Amino acid sequence: MPAAMRTGLASLMLCSAPAWAVDGGGFYAGGSIGEFTIDFSDPSAGISFDDSDTGFRIFGGWQFNEFFAVEGGYVDGGSPNETFDAGGIPVTVDIEVTGFDLLLRGTLPLGESLFAFAEAGMLFWDADVSASGGGSSSSLSDSGEDAAYGAGFGFNFGDNAAARIEYVLYDISDADAEAILASIPWRFR
Repeated sequence: MPAAMRTGLASLMLCSAPAWAVDGGGFYAGGSIGEFTIDFSDPSAGISFDDSDTGFRIFGGWQFNEFFAVEGGYVDGGSPNETFDAGGIPVTVDIEVTGFDLLLRGTLPLGESLFAFAEAGMLFWDADVSASGGGSSSSLSDSGEDAAYGAGFGFNFGDNAAARIEYVLYDISDADAEAILASIPWRFR
């Protein structure tokens, strides 16, 4: 692509993409997809679990102004699994974590379209753990509420659409669940 065309295209993008929340607040909703990783260890059982799977998040929020928003969503961390050697018998452990989160988001505009953000809040989670091996299986379930933190960057595409990339850490009980998500929020006017 010729340099003049690249410059013209970049200028057009910057001029046509005003800051998403400059004029005040509003409702937005969207979805995320990405990699969820669950990491925990139980030295007494000789288990060190660290695996990832594709998961998703569906969210909605209210942008109060260009700096603050509150956002809630449904989180599905996929089904990470790992196989361990338990006395010569391979045992496969599957962990499924789902839940609802509520986050307060602070946004820092970095120009007309680019922005950075940080978020903190709570995850209300349910976890199902199953283990199978040697012809037998067992499962257990747990639930709770724990802290969630995150940060990321985004880009506004006009008045309604944006794209975000973010890292979120869900501090679940004795484990850490982290996610790297690509999100598309849509602002309703």
